[in-house]
This record gives sequence, C-alpha cells and structure tokens, in this order.
Amino acid sequence: MVNDLRRLLRDSVTAPPPDRMRMTDVLGTGKRKVRRRRTAALAGVAAAVIGIVGLAGLVGGGMSPRPDDSSVADRSNDPVGRVLRLDDAEAAKEGRDYDVLTTQTNAHLDQENGQYFDGFTDDGLVFVQDGPRGKDSRVRYGLLDPETGIRSWLPTPPVHLEQPIHLGRYRLLLRAAAAPAGENGPGVWSYDRRTRQWRHLEWPDLPAGAEYSGTVLGPDNRLYVGLASGSDGETFDLWSVAIDDPADVRDEKTEVGDFDIAGTRLVWTDVSSRPISKVTVRDLETDEEDSFDPQSGDRCNQLELQATATRIVLTEHCGTKDRVRDDRIQVVDYDGEPVLTVRGDGSDIAQAGDDRLLVDSYGPKPGSYLYRFDTGDWLRVTEETSRYGLINDAWADLQTWHTPANGWRGAKQWVVRLK
Repeated sequence: MVNDLRRLLRDSVTAPPPDRMRMTDVLGTGKRKVRRRRTAALAGVAAAVIGIVGLAGLVGGGMSPRPDDSSVADRSNDPVGRVLRLDDAEAAKEGRDYDVLTTQTNAHLDQENGQYFDGFTDDGLVFVQDGPRGKDSRVRYGLLDPETGIRSWLPTPPVHLEQPIHLGRYRLLLRAAAAPAGENGPGVWSYDRRTRQWRHLEWPDLPAGAEYSGTVLGPDNRLYVGLASGSDGETFDLWSVAIDDPADVRDEKTEVGDFDIAGTRLVWTDVSSRPISKVTVRDLETDEEDSFDPQSGDRCNQLELQATATRIVLTEHCGTKDRVRDDRIQVVDYDGEPVLTVRGDGSDIAQAGDDRLLVDSYGPKPGSYLYRFDTGDWLRVTEETSRYGLINDAWADLQTWHTPANGWRGAKQWVVRLK
C-alpha cells in the first residue's frame, strides 16, 4: 500500500490513549535511513483505489482546531535540549541548499493509483512502486537511477506486496499486504537482485495467529518482530528469526513498546502510545544493556521511535491547549543526553538520518523542514506537504520529499542532492 493513514491516526490523538494501530520501523545503515510506517488496516481497502486513501479534510486547508484539553497539555512540561520551532526555519533555496535530480508527479491520487518513489536501496537507487492496478490489484516494482532517469522493472511478484522492510544491494525484503491464512509470521518475500527471483520466507515455529508489529532487519541477518502481548496495543513480545533458516526462531524474552535497530544497537521504549519513562539500548553483539529516562515528561504520548548511528528520535504528542497541538520530535544521544526538540502544531512526522532530520508539518506552518546536525542549519524546504502519506527517505547526500500537485488532488515527489 502506498498511501498512509498516519495523519489520520495522528489527527485522532488529542488525549491518552492515542492510536492503537501498529506501524513498521525499518533498519537504516550508514547515512541511509528508510522510514516505513504503514498500518495493517490498509490491506482491506477496495482494490480499485488501494493506496488512494488520502488525507483530505485533515490537511490542505490546515488541520481543524482540536478541542481544548488542559489536562493533557501542561505548558510547564517543558521540552529538554535545544528547542527548534517551525517559525525559526530559514527558507531553503534550490541551487544554494540543494539541486533537483528527478521528480515524479501523480496528478489524480484522489481517483487512481500511480507510480511512487518508495525509498533508496543501499547502493543509491530509488525503489519505485507502480500500482496497485486492475481487478487483481497487481503491483510492479522497479529501480530508478536518479542520475540517469533509467528505470529497470523487476519481475512481478506472485502476491500483492506492500511494505519494503529492507532495500539492500543484493536483496530486497518486502512484507505482504496480507499473510496467507494459517501462516505463521509477518508474511515476508525476498527478491534476489542477482538471480531476479522472488522467494517466500516462512518460520513455522513463530506463534500462530499473532498480530505483528514492526519488522526490522538486524546486523546478524535476523528479522526482529514484535508480537502483540496484550489487547491494549501498547506492548509487544520481541521475537527474531533468521532470514535463511526457517527453523531458527528465537523468543528474545523482551517486552517492548516501539523499537528500532541501528548498526548493532537494538533500541526500544517501555511502552507505545503512552508516556514513557525508559529507553533501553542493547548491543546485539555483546548483549550489554543500558537504560535511561529521556525526560519526555508525563504528558507526552510516545508515537514513534527511530534509531540512527548516533542518535535516537522520539515522536511525541503532548496534548492540546488553547486549540494548539503540542507535537514534538525529541532527539537524544545514546547516553540519554538531550540533543534537540522540534516543537510545533502538526510537526509530528519525522524521517531521521545520521546527519539530518526531516520533519513534515501539517499544521499552521505546513511543509517539510530539514535540520542538518553538522552545520546546525534549520531549513524550510517546502511550503506545503501533500496529503498523501508518501515515503521520505535519505541516502548519502540524496533526500526525498513530496508536495501537493493538481490542486491537492495529487502529489509530486522530489529527489534532490543536498549541498
């Protein structure tokens, strides 16, 4: 599924408990960080318009005011670290801050599916999704060289796939739109870029009938998945499986909220969709663990977590007061020390890389905002963000974002080289 309901989910969060629908984090290596935050509920959308679930009414004319809820947003609950506000960003300029390499425009996402940029591979190609189309909701995938514009299409997969898990130099891992009936596991398919063959991966010893949350590739060539451990959708039992051995299934004996992996570090919160008091980091090579309180406060619901080589990024909603949402992107280092907090109404979708942070805002100051950790530059790179939940991604000095097209009925995706 290409379009994403995350804005709809975020829009519903005005007080605890926020969204109960689980999304997916994906490993990024080096300066590449792919963000995958799909919802399982999308698989049931009608075939004719799969992926066209836009966010009309939530964005475009500005998000509607939230009800006042002073019991949720306490203004004394101050963010830690350097605070960045959307009003402080400087307007970015093409030619000075970035150069455009290629774009993709879908003019009528309100009526039909199109072709989408869906992340970078480890060797810097753009992963492209076309569709779903037709009565069978078939999707085809391809790889685009952003320098030359040449697209190479992959053989059509045997089933409808929707969620890229890992886009490697030699292997692509995608999650099926829906796992076959009776199958144990999250429904993963592997594509070998050298042999051009698709292969279905199964692990019979995984618990049957479980609800899976998160599918993250670790450095040990294992997939780490969360299995719902209760009906509240706030904690998950962590399991791992070997990609190339269906018999190698391991209960990690760890309860997690949101989790991610960067390098050899497995990072998780104690709970999801609630205020958190602990972030834990485990070295997957030594099994050493360390925990800290990120100082998010007791009024900020944890929504997403991303780990990079040097930092941990927490997305939070801290309530609404006087019709203003208190949304935060909190960045800390691996010692738990605060780095910065992006604060603003509607600024609650982030894509983190080792050297940058891209934030999409749908509030009164809409657009995409880029922070450069190396220079401290805080830039507003677009003045609007499309209402369709397309993927933002980064690789080396390349970055993607998306803007409205055709009077908000479509979207334009950009691949740029940062200067």
